[in-house]
Amino acid sequence: MSLYRKFASEYGMPTSVLYPCCGYDISPSEVFPSVIYVDTDSLVVEALRNAGKEAYCSDICDFQLSADVDLLLVMNPQLDASYLAAKIKKGYVISNNYNHSAEQLGRDKNLEFIKNLETGEARLPDSSGEPFAFGAPGYFLFRKK
Repeated sequence: MSLYRKFASEYGMPTSVLYPCCGYDISPSEVFPSVIYVDTDSLVVEALRNAGKEAYCSDICDFQLSADVDLLLVMNPQLDASYLAAKIKKGYVISNNYNHSAEQLGRDKNLEFIKNLETGEARLPDSSGEPFAFGAPGYFLFRKK
């Protein structure tokens, strides 16, 4: 949550947030007033709805936003992160590098890399030599061009 608070203090409070492939993680709602959760697991979506969250049971590739969002969260997705980034027209993306998501976003010509939110470094992760799927640690901030 400190990550989300840090983003809000440095870049402003987003009006709306999209969190695809969210699982049971509702931590963004503790900071952001409007979060749209999207997951393919109906049990996850039912639990999120029971907790009062706006949640949709859908494949994110098929999901249609009814309005633009200001922030996209890419945390542990099971698909290429560039598919997720294509869902937004403006705003920011916060991504971890699980399954090399931040590295995928760094190659997206429609995004501008800003920095690692944890360290402040303006250096993209490179975990090409790592023998596991988690990728380089950190949370990485991008802006839609």
